[in-house]
Formats: sequence, C-alpha cells, structure tokens
Amino acid sequence: MRKLLVLIFAVFAFTFSNDVKAQQESGQVVLSAGAGYSVISKLLSVGENVKSIPPLYLNADYGITNNLSIGLAGSYSSISYDDVITSFDDMGNIVEEDVNVQGSRNTVAARVLFHFGDNPKLDQYAGLRAGMTFWGWNDESLVDEENLSANNLSYRILYGMRAYLTDNLGVNLEIGIGSPYFFNGGISYRL
Repeated sequence: MRKLLVLIFAVFAFTFSNDVKAQQESGQVVLSAGAGYSVISKLLSVGENVKSIPPLYLNADYGITNNLSIGLAGSYSSISYDDVITSFDDMGNIVEEDVNVQGSRNTVAARVLFHFGDNPKLDQYAGLRAGMTFWGWNDESLVDEENLSANNLSYRILYGMRAYLTDNLGVNLEIGIGSPYFFNGGISYRL
C-alpha cells in the first residue's frame, strides 16, 4: 500500500501536461474507482485464517458550478474467518468444530465537494459524504445458521485531489475522517 501511495504522489508531482484542466467546470462529470484503507478492516483481519477484501469504491461527481459538485459514492468490503476449534465436551471428549464466519460492509452515500485552487492540472477539493452503511454477518458454524445485519448512518469529512495524466484520465487520492475508509486512491475518468 505504501508503494501505491508513493506512486500516486510521484504522479501528482512529476507527470502533468500543460493543457490539462481540473474538474472546476460546471456540467462536468468525473467517475472514480479504486481501493481504500479502513482501520476497522485492518483490525478485524488479524490472523492467519482471516481473508479480507479492502474497501473498493466507485464515485460519480457532477459539477454544479465551477467550484461546487455533487455526487454519489458506493463502496464494498468483506472479511471471512475459517478455522477448526478444538474443545472438550461435558464428558471430557475432544470435540472439533468448523468455524466459518463471513462479514461484508456496503455503503451508499451522497457527496458534496467544494473545489479550490487555480492549478489547471490539479483538482483539489474538500467535502462531506453522508449515507448508509449496510453490515451483514453470516456464521455457518452455529447449529442454526445465523445471519445478522445492521444498517446505520455514515458520515465522512474528506480532503482529496485528482491529477490528470491526459485530458480525461487521472489519478486520485482522498483522506478523511469517518466511514467507510481512512484514505483511498485510484483512477479518475472525466467525461
């Protein structure tokens, strides 16, 4: 993940062309996709029998004015744990139990971004993301398979930037406080 961040910052610093413009235009649409880093996912994925998919995201932002955009955002992450647990029953016999727990987190949110700066090669923005998080857990190791779900509001205050390598294709990076991830990076495509 560090190598990805170093690469993104290097691209921001060294590979701009002179005629590239940032998303500071009314009516412009920018699609972004990539992966993020979540503290919750990292804490839950400790152990050799744990498999996880980091938060993957899709964003679409529409320029309302030259400095304001609104958009939709979605993300998905999952985690699973498979193991065999050995214990003793009431009679002192050894009992082995297969444990298989799976969890997923999906978010859907609206974004409001304020774009600032006058560098035509770099689009910097700050904003708010608000929406819903849908949690799902499935524990197949119980006698009666248990499925748990929870839905809650999620918010994120964020700062981000996009650097365009061509007229339409660029890279992006965001940091923020809140759900679903601490930072994320990926590619952006301007329509």
